[in-house]
Amino acid sequence: MSAAAVGLVLALTSVAPVAFGGPAFAAPAASPGALPPDLAAAMAAADAKHTKDRPPASAADRAIAQAKATGKPVSVPELTDEYSETVATPEGHLSRAQHPEQQRIKQQDGTWAALDARLVADPTGGYHPKAAGSGVRLSGGGSGPLGTLTSPGGETLSIDSPFPLTEPTIDEDGDGLVYPEVAPGIDLKVTADKFGGLSTVLIVKTAEAAQNPQLKTVRFGTSGQGVTVQADGTGNLTATGKDGTVRWHAPVPRMWDSSGTAATPTASAAPVGKSVAAAQAASTDAGGQPQTGVPAKSDKASSADGPGIGARVAAMPTRATGNAIELTTDGSVLGKGQGPWFIDPGWIYDSRSGNAWTWTQQAYPNTPRYGQTTTNTNDQYAHPGVGYQGFQTVKGIERSYFQIDTRGFAGAVINKATMSVWEYESSDFSCTTTYPVDLYLTGPIDDRTTWNNSPVTVGNRLGRADVAGSGATGCYDNVEFKYDVTSIYQERAATHENLTFGLFAPDESNRMAFKRLDYRPVVVVEYDRAPETPTNTYVWPPPATASPWAENQGCDGSSVGWMSAGSNFNGAVSLNATVRSPVQNSLYSWSKIWDYSLPGAPVVDSGQSGLVGNGGNAAFQVRSDVIKDGHVYGWGSVATDGYTSSGYAPACRFGVDLTPPSLSVPDVYTTLPEAELADRFPPSGNGQVTRKKVGEWGTVPFTAVDTAPSGGTPSGVMCARWSWDPQLSGAQWQCGSSLPQGGVSVLPGRWGTNIVYLQVMDNARNVSPVAQYAFYVPWNPDGPPPVFGDVTGDGAPDIVTPDQAGDLRAYAVAGNPLAKGPAVSLVAKREDSPTGQGWGNIQFAHRGTFTGGNNIDDIVAHAPGDKDLWIYGNPGNTGYYGRVDSKTLLQKPKCVPTATEDCSWRTAAGYNAADWSTTLRVAALGDPVSTDLDYRLKFKNQSGLLTVESINNGTDAALWYYPTVSNNTLGKPVRLAAAGWKDKELISPGDWAKQGHPGLWTRNLEAAADGGKGALLARAFTTGTVTATDSNGRPVKDASGNVVTVPTLTGISGASVIGSVSPDTWPVLGSDGDITGKGSPGLWGKRGNGQIDIWWGEATDPGTANASFTWQAGPAPAADTSVNPLWYALDGATAVDSNASNALYPNTFTRTTDHNGAAGKATALDGNTLYRTTNQPGIDASQSFTVAAWVKLNNTGGYQTVLSQAGNERSPFYLQYSPAYGRWVFNLASSDQLRPAAYYTAVDGEQPQVGAWTHLVGTYSQDTQAATLYVNGRAAGSAKVPSSWKATGSLNIGGETTTRYPGPDARLNGAIGDVRVYPYAFTDQQANTLATAGSSVQIRSVFNTNKCLDNFGGTVGTSVALFNCWNGEAQHFTLTTNNKIKIAGADRCVATNDKPAGNGTKVSFQSCANDDAQTWVRRFDGTLYNPVSDKCLELPGWADANGTALGVWACTGNANQRWLVRAQVS
Repeated sequence: MSAAAVGLVLALTSVAPVAFGGPAFAAPAASPGALPPDLAAAMAAADAKHTKDRPPASAADRAIAQAKATGKPVSVPELTDEYSETVATPEGHLSRAQHPEQQRIKQQDGTWAALDARLVADPTGGYHPKAAGSGVRLSGGGSGPLGTLTSPGGETLSIDSPFPLTEPTIDEDGDGLVYPEVAPGIDLKVTADKFGGLSTVLIVKTAEAAQNPQLKTVRFGTSGQGVTVQADGTGNLTATGKDGTVRWHAPVPRMWDSSGTAATPTASAAPVGKSVAAAQAASTDAGGQPQTGVPAKSDKASSADGPGIGARVAAMPTRATGNAIELTTDGSVLGKGQGPWFIDPGWIYDSRSGNAWTWTQQAYPNTPRYGQTTTNTNDQYAHPGVGYQGFQTVKGIERSYFQIDTRGFAGAVINKATMSVWEYESSDFSCTTTYPVDLYLTGPIDDRTTWNNSPVTVGNRLGRADVAGSGATGCYDNVEFKYDVTSIYQERAATHENLTFGLFAPDESNRMAFKRLDYRPVVVVEYDRAPETPTNTYVWPPPATASPWAENQGCDGSSVGWMSAGSNFNGAVSLNATVRSPVQNSLYSWSKIWDYSLPGAPVVDSGQSGLVGNGGNAAFQVRSDVIKDGHVYGWGSVATDGYTSSGYAPACRFGVDLTPPSLSVPDVYTTLPEAELADRFPPSGNGQVTRKKVGEWGTVPFTAVDTAPSGGTPSGVMCARWSWDPQLSGAQWQCGSSLPQGGVSVLPGRWGTNIVYLQVMDNARNVSPVAQYAFYVPWNPDGPPPVFGDVTGDGAPDIVTPDQAGDLRAYAVAGNPLAKGPAVSLVAKREDSPTGQGWGNIQFAHRGTFTGGNNIDDIVAHAPGDKDLWIYGNPGNTGYYGRVDSKTLLQKPKCVPTATEDCSWRTAAGYNAADWSTTLRVAALGDPVSTDLDYRLKFKNQSGLLTVESINNGTDAALWYYPTVSNNTLGKPVRLAAAGWKDKELISPGDWAKQGHPGLWTRNLEAAADGGKGALLARAFTTGTVTATDSNGRPVKDASGNVVTVPTLTGISGASVIGSVSPDTWPVLGSDGDITGKGSPGLWGKRGNGQIDIWWGEATDPGTANASFTWQAGPAPAADTSVNPLWYALDGATAVDSNASNALYPNTFTRTTDHNGAAGKATALDGNTLYRTTNQPGIDASQSFTVAAWVKLNNTGGYQTVLSQAGNERSPFYLQYSPAYGRWVFNLASSDQLRPAAYYTAVDGEQPQVGAWTHLVGTYSQDTQAATLYVNGRAAGSAKVPSSWKATGSLNIGGETTTRYPGPDARLNGAIGDVRVYPYAFTDQQANTLATAGSSVQIRSVFNTNKCLDNFGGTVGTSVALFNCWNGEAQHFTLTTNNKIKIAGADRCVATNDKPAGNGTKVSFQSCANDDAQTWVRRFDGTLYNPVSDKCLELPGWADANGTALGVWACTGNANQRWLVRAQVS
């Protein structure tokens, strides 16, 4: 297949729709995301084509091409630097010439300038070199420093003149200034050094001038920034920076006279064949100083440039003070002999570039020669020497060293390296007589290198050159000699920053072999260079696949990752690569991108990234108009330094799929083939009935298509998920091979209409809208028979009552053979109650449904005094049986008068037709004329409602019955008793008398005529019918126009006493039918401590008018609603929990200050102590539970466990600090094994603060299979936990221990307090309340979370106002247990200014008192509610400026009335 066909192939792969979720972009038998073989081959061909292309030619590429074409070297200016220059050779290589001394400097405009010491005037009246390696400024005369040196780093060194400066003139060389007559008979010459130094020479012209007393000790003042001037014991000077690095140095200052003579060398000056040395040897004085003969190059007359041959020279003792250097002249030289006389100090700049030179002299064993030249030392002999110097007064061996920077060759391929050295002069002038000079590699050199501190040689000799003489006719100029240094460059240049070469004479006793060298050798290196191939290539945003669920950059040549609509790239795609070079510090990438979806897969964009550091990520931004939905791209990158380029990294691929897949299910007009009804559920209402029953697995059909954009390619449907929950909570994606084919399998748990929710995902992770499929399921006659009183759908009645946390729970009686559900299950959270404050004071009932067509109970609920009565449909929004969370208003029945109905009952004495505010008790009766649910009637046996409603201003109450006439609609009520029911508790046992319809039990809450307090009475009903009415009170007629009637009650029998149950012992009493499975109703009662007891018995004379009931057993414990925590204050006062039943050991405590700053109210732990409970902690970790504590860390070293429970080898949970995450975690082990298969970890998103108190809560909910970690009252992390397990060991505080591994381990180093353990899962609000109740808190506005309540001084009468949140005491409040908002540490509370307060009333701080104006209830929606005023705290007018005074208003639940309460600890 050709590359031109790539676009066509991609389009063909996406033509057919994908039925039942089959992937579109995957070949059969291939792994998900893999490419079809023919398509993969075409894409590979396109990749190969494009990765042969090179980026635009670089400067080096162009120079090499030109050199090859012309046969001549071509300069590459872009590779020039201060010490080297590079050319391209005709052979296609690069050749770099390196120098030990700086050659040039880069100017501000980016161009190079050769170093040039010639002076030019500056605008300030001074002079500076035209181009110097560092800053030099010389005075134009008058006051101020003689010269100022400035380093590239900004340090300065200024030198003052010993005498007042006169106006200077520039000398004939152009690099010096002469200040005439600075003192009588004395001139001063200053010479600039092109490297950034200077030399100064006092020229004493007469013997009279030499008598100037200021010349006895010559003082040059010094000053500067960032340097310290010092002198060593021999007089060498240094100016050292703050980092200890020498910035400038100066050799020992000297002075000399003008004794001796010197001739200028000419062609005839030196006899052929006779050396200067020989001539000099013929006549020397007693000290060995030459007296006659032909001078060498260095032998010049004394001048300001240096002493001449025969001159008397003396080193001057030198002292550095804090602001000057002082030179002591030699009286035996100054003014004696022949003048003029010269006094010289000079300064040399230390570049520290890695390039340098020096030489060592046996004659001067402690004198450094680092960087010295004839110019910067005023020494005619300042040339590096090699061999034995035996002609001057002080004789000895000399050795030369040259150091070359090699940092630019790391990774380069070096072909050849040659070192060229030039001989300046030799002892033997013969042009043909040679003497060998050896080359060695040595250790590095610096300004401290001397004869006595010489570098050692490294390895063997590198080479030998036989060098003839220089200075005679035919060879007067410098003589070049070379060494091949290829091998040492290949071996060491890549790994060493510099190489130092030493030149030595093999015979260091032959003075005729002595040579002086030019200090400017050159190393020419021929090399090839290229950046490394890029690595870590990736595109951003990262493409991914749904199957497998992973990022996929598509760089393996066999797959494609996808960008989706969720990538949020908005067309901004970057191609990224890590670029490295062995030789360059900065690089680019050059990238190109091609489009497989277009014919020929053309390049659609290319270009260079920004400059990045070596080893950095180079990103090329693709043009936003390039990336298109449905297209698939390839791309590649090379690394370039702007001169040469690497090869391509492997090509990568990605697709763009911004279009979500579509999902459809059969609708009511779809008819399934008859054969499919054996397995499939047809859509509800299409007239078909599946042959599946309730409780049997069947299939829900669906069709999924990943739609291709025009001319594009989709990623293909890859995953599906489904759930009974419309939010798909907990539904897991089934992907790849697990993707259902043909439909999804479901197990309907209820008869009649079921609704399943489905969603699909394509491989780019785009998700479809959720599809809703309603289908009808017949009742299963072989399943458990439906019964009234069943909330959970397991076929058994449930005890439904609030636990002590205010949540509504269903409890199954242990041993009931009908019960198939869990022993305890959540029915409704406390915030789902009518008030949002819990179910504890709510009147509620359950028996049957008020909608019909269902086999489980709804919940009827009413808050005392509330005008509204609610129906909670079962199931609620979660879709799970037994879990309710949404409510519907159940209205008082209405009535429209007809010929047979005058509606007079609405105005009967004592009847409240308007609302339910006078209702005292409610009971659901079930179907008033039947005992069982009948699936054959489609469960349309709607429940009726019994109520006790007060009359006569609450002094008494009547009993009413309301039939249900249609869905959630009540009909005409029947008053069964006009009075006497105020203190009677309603109990709905079903058909207790076996009369074929339900009856009623009641309990006397107070003594009455029919029995004493606690008397239990049984009653029966008579039944009849009533006209069904709609929600407006109009009669309902059937299709024939006949009025529809529904069952109702018509009367109630007298009571018979069947027992007595004390309201004092069992405040709550109920019966939900056959709760024991023994065939007769049971009775249950809840004690004050939360324990549920049961009684059971049977009817006597059943089915007759004399029926009664006899109890056989009870009370027997059946369940426990208690949720009082196991609570350890850890305040050092006691080692027993709050129930005084579970002691800790050890029972000794080290007290410390707690989170509220209260002394001695917490326990300090030193990392060695672990507390354990004597008994089990009262929780079963296989069920829902919560653990909590206040804790403070002293450090974050190692695992530090706050709470755990001892299992055999593991704890089922660990509330701890984890160094693996560097965070607080709530960690649940998958099993009681030393190495469990998994840990499920909820992790805080922030690092803990050492030394700060933190409140931790860990919860596990069996209902949602989720673990949640709360930090300081906020949900900080969660994790899905498939299952947990029960441990039987102790609760561990401050560490962990197990039965098999007693340890203890992972102990806490810090402090702990207020440990609590609960046998149920906290809600977000409960966790926040626990962290904040009685603690210092900060109260933030939901409307603007950067604004907090502030006390603005907190004096009595001060308004409660808003201010920017900050961790200050003015924003610390305490929420007390009696619902007050108190200033932390002060006796002032938030109060309304009026009581009761109207809309707009302000709030202020008042002295705390038992005052309703100071009561604030935190409600589930985050509002702060003042009950006496029925108002909520709010930001008036939504204002949030600093200083805004707060007020109250009718509660709306809007953001300006909602508040975030967070623990606020120091």
